[in-house]
Amino acid sequence: MLAFRGFLVVFFVALLGYTAAVIATHGWGLLDVFFGDIGRIGWPGQFNLDFLGFLTLSALWTAWRHHFSPAGIALAPLAFFGGMGFLLCTC
Repeated sequence: MLAFRGFLVVFFVALLGYTAAVIATHGWGLLDVFFGDIGRIGWPGQFNLDFLGFLTLSALWTAWRHHFSPAGIALAPLAFFGGMGFLLCTC
């Protein structure tokens, strides 16, 4: 379990650093790029649509895991928009 937690910490730090570099280079225009790729019907869009399914499943699972309580419903958008950053912090 210690090795797994170590992996989570290392991956979380790497994800934060990579995200900061992308924002510094490209700005905050994620949604335009994300949905634009889906609209172009290419491999990047296919990947984004697949990933959108994982984000949706993560949000639904989080709300369900908390029995759709107010806390679970509040955490669901964090799971959706936080993606791996949210999941890495919940283990």
